[in-house]
Amino acid sequence: MSRRILYLQFTNPAGYPPLLHSSTMLAEQGWEVLFAGAPADGAASFAHPAHQSIRYIEAARSGRSTAVRYAAFGARCMRAAVRFRPHWCYASDALSTPLALTVSAVLGSRLLYHEHDAPAASLRPMFRRARERIARQAHVVVAPSAQRLAQLPAGRGQRIVVWNCPRRAEVWAGHTNSTDGRFRLAYHGSLSRDRLTPEFVAALRMLPAEVELDVYGYETAGHRGYLAELLQRAEQAGLGGRVRYHGAIADRRELLQRLRGHQLGIATVVTGTDANLDTLAGASNKAFEYLALGIPLLISRDEAWQRMYGAPGYGIDCDPADAASIAAAVRSVLDQPERARQMRELGQARIVNEWNYETQFAPVLELLSA
Repeated sequence: MSRRILYLQFTNPAGYPPLLHSSTMLAEQGWEVLFAGAPADGAASFAHPAHQSIRYIEAARSGRSTAVRYAAFGARCMRAAVRFRPHWCYASDALSTPLALTVSAVLGSRLLYHEHDAPAASLRPMFRRARERIARQAHVVVAPSAQRLAQLPAGRGQRIVVWNCPRRAEVWAGHTNSTDGRFRLAYHGSLSRDRLTPEFVAALRMLPAEVELDVYGYETAGHRGYLAELLQRAEQAGLGGRVRYHGAIADRRELLQRLRGHQLGIATVVTGTDANLDTLAGASNKAFEYLALGIPLLISRDEAWQRMYGAPGYGIDCDPADAASIAAAVRSVLDQPERARQMRELGQARIVNEWNYETQFAPVLELLSA
């Protein structure tokens, strides 16, 4: 009889590539996988991969109050869990932890808690207590960086850092030499002033006309209106044709295909205001994905990012709050194609050899299968 695992998340799990990777890897090894999730701002339309051993249920519909949605989410999750009787319950956000604890208590399922992002300070006490309890009781606790793992209460289970890397099959063997004379910057992910700063528009004014910016992403609840502001800045600066927004690409495979051929990937972040941003090195999907596609990185002048990506030669740094610094970094890659080639090859080799989800998730997979 195959083993069964239930993923619980009070958002759309398809917006989290590590969950897509791990579930597919488990399904490939004969596990039955059931996802229970809910629509979420921005990521609501993200698509799940198709696999005969993976099923999905939308456990809460939008258009209702949060309390009503959560009650419906809980009721449907419990009904599904009783029918499915999972050997493991995989909780991946703080809001799912009360339900995961209940599933474990009622059905005897073993617990895995994977915290992608530290919860906001406004998290309700009920969920904060459940998060602390599951961190102490879970058989396996996973986080995408050592700093985030250290922020969780100590417990009895195995504690493992798993970086948010792509799978080996997502490495692209092509190249990023432009055939049309354009030098294209890529940004993908959630849109905010801390990640894609307004200074990137100002930097374009300091760069040759062939330098363009392609944006793939979505706004989240705390950053409504920022995309319109960014595009308006570009229009007012006479750069409307050089800044293009392509929407939130729901299918991961399509997104990676659309990113192919860009010459530089924006993975900057302004630190000092958000604990999740301060511990983003290793937790950033986009940095690893750019490298898998042969796209050198544009990173911040942050010690962790420099150590992880700058020092080994995978990218160039800048101050994302300084347009002149951004422009200088971009120009250094634009004017040195040989340097860009070396960064591309070094980064892709690291993805193939180590920074892939098969390697990163292997210790967790071994514990789940024991």
